[in-house]
Amino acid sequence: MNKSAEPNRAARAYLGYVKVVETLGILTMAALVSIIVAQVGCRYILGFSLYWADEVTKSLMIWTAFLMAGLAYTQGELPAMRLLLELFPAGLVRIIDIIMAVLIVLTLIALARYGFEFAWRTRHQSMIALNISLFWVHVSIPVGCVLLIFHVALHKWLAPIQPYLETPVELVQ
Repeated sequence: MNKSAEPNRAARAYLGYVKVVETLGILTMAALVSIIVAQVGCRYILGFSLYWADEVTKSLMIWTAFLMAGLAYTQGELPAMRLLLELFPAGLVRIIDIIMAVLIVLTLIALARYGFEFAWRTRHQSMIALNISLFWVHVSIPVGCVLLIFHVALHKWLAPIQPYLETPVELVQ
């Protein structure tokens, strides 16, 4: 690979981030499947339930959803109403996309703020089976919102022409 084709520091950082998030997504989904299979096996074959399985699977599912939302956004996998936009000229579509990105970021900032306040208010409450503070489940809301803000900003400011990129790395090279 020649020097000009090598990704720069920003591209390498983004690729590293994507790899970490994808790995976490794979690990949490594998853990979810394993726990659910173990719970079903214990309940119907061995005759007892894993008392903690429900709380762990709910918590993992919440964290997985909030961690993976940013990657889903960047890859264009979140629902979008773009059908009507195809009727407008490209310049107007770009303006609408920027306005929508600003509205999305403002909404995510509000959600992150109130999500953190909610997590903080529930810090003294514990999950019954695990005796772990609900803060650690609820803090996934602001963490996920901040990651999604990062993705919206990266997508809108580094990919002004393409509405959905597979990966914006080529634009940060």
